[in-house]
Amino acid sequence: MNLKKVLAKRLVLAKRLAVASLLVDRLQGDPNFGRTKFAKIFYLSDIHGKLDLKTEYFRAAAGPLDQRALYNEKIGIESLAQKYSLFSAKRQGNMIRYNPGRRLEQVVNEASVHLNGKVDGVKRIANLFRNLNTDQSEIIATLYACWNDFLLQRRKPTDEEIANEFLEKWHPKKTRFPRSRLLKGLLWMRDNDLIPSGIGTRTSAPRESEN
Repeated sequence: MNLKKVLAKRLVLAKRLAVASLLVDRLQGDPNFGRTKFAKIFYLSDIHGKLDLKTEYFRAAAGPLDQRALYNEKIGIESLAQKYSLFSAKRQGNMIRYNPGRRLEQVVNEASVHLNGKVDGVKRIANLFRNLNTDQSEIIATLYACWNDFLLQRRKPTDEEIANEFLEKWHPKKTRFPRSRLLKGLLWMRDNDLIPSGIGTRTSAPRESEN
């Protein structure tokens, strides 16, 4: 790997950590803020915020997920956050939660250096999801990904088509959600100006380990 690629990789990792730190800082005290909700809000911050975090999202059971970006032992957000004392992932009951580290505040204060004026967009996503539980977060992020995938194919889907994609072409576990709940989710997205624009790359079928 040449120097240019090394530096680019470091910049991307710094941007990912800045986003993650903003989310952990903003959602401290949220009883529903665990690993699943974090992954969904990270996805939305990345794609809706047009952050270009060099991610690859798969259609995992709980919604769009880049497992490597979050959980890889060397370059994953959780590992790097613990290494640099930003936050740590700890099991508490049935959830993995994030405990702030001694350098979290510093990285939050410096986030604008890495995110080029897009800090407010990340904070807005966090604030929107503050009162949503894990299932609600999963629904919204997955609906967004389904809708965004249609746009990437230059198709303008109806709400019914988005719901069908969610229920029939994402993951078998998605069928536990009633269609009426998905249609309400799409209405909530419009009311909160959380509408995709066909950014990024299409989500892919999950690898076996991501099911």
